[in-house]
Amino acid sequence: MAKRSVERVADIPFERRTPAALFDVRDARPRDADFFGCGWGEVACLTLRHTEGVGVSRTLDGALVLLVHAFDEQPGQGDEIDLGFWFDEDEWYEPEDSEDHDFVIVAPLTVFVREHLPRILTTLERTPPCVVLAVCNPKRVNWQPPAGFTGPPLWFPSGDVNCRWWCDESMEQGFRLHLEAARWRQLSRVPDPRACRPAE
Repeated sequence: MAKRSVERVADIPFERRTPAALFDVRDARPRDADFFGCGWGEVACLTLRHTEGVGVSRTLDGALVLLVHAFDEQPGQGDEIDLGFWFDEDEWYEPEDSEDHDFVIVAPLTVFVREHLPRILTTLERTPPCVVLAVCNPKRVNWQPPAGFTGPPLWFPSGDVNCRWWCDESMEQGFRLHLEAARWRQLSRVPDPRACRPAE
């Protein structure tokens, strides 16, 4: 990873990744629970599964996924989530690497979304059907998008988020992705004219 100065939330490195790289899918083995990477990517099809109640699932045909991690220590009050970004000089922080330096940047989710999501949307050829915030919400706060946000509908979790996938050993057929949380809710939004398309 190239060195860069981080003086603002907008300076935090947050790069595009393939779905496999984004969720650390290397083969058919379970993912590493200590993976500290983050980033964003477009996923052709994914399922959001509710683990509470009747376990309702919703399959999304196309989504922009933002993968971030909640910091261990969360605000005592309010509906904000503090994010943690772990870095070292060469790669994402990995606990098993004795040469890694535990360097972490903490930023509020609201500010992060306000600074990074509009930039990401401008890089895409077309507006995605929705945005999924893949972030653990351990206190189950009632987070809301930044004031004045315009763009696709946002899906936001309640509780921790777990990633599951299914693929063949060679991964030649790709993989099916499920994101599980106690609940997923679709947040209200201000309509974005660029996202409007004629009904089919």
